[in-house]
Amino acid sequence: MPRETRLICSLAKTWSADAVAGCILAGVRRKRFSITPGVTLTLMDRVPGIVIPLLRWYTDYLVKGLRKARRAVPSLHGELLGSAK
Repeated sequence: MPRETRLICSLAKTWSADAVAGCILAGVRRKRFSITPGVTLTLMDRVPGIVIPLLRWYTDYLVKGLRKARRAVPSLHGELLGSAK
């Protein structure tokens, strides 16, 4: 898995099957058409025009920082190739 994917996925909390089932059952009891477990998914459902661009910006920001840090630290492989010249 790419480092960028690992970084983004590490920010998400994994829900248990029981927690998701409880959310679904609560939504059915309330006769909700859209059932979204968690605050983030609920906001993405209710105000996508605001939340989704913010999430895209944040993930782009994280990836850019990771790539910048990777460029700042020369790899051992690159150092070995440079010394062979």
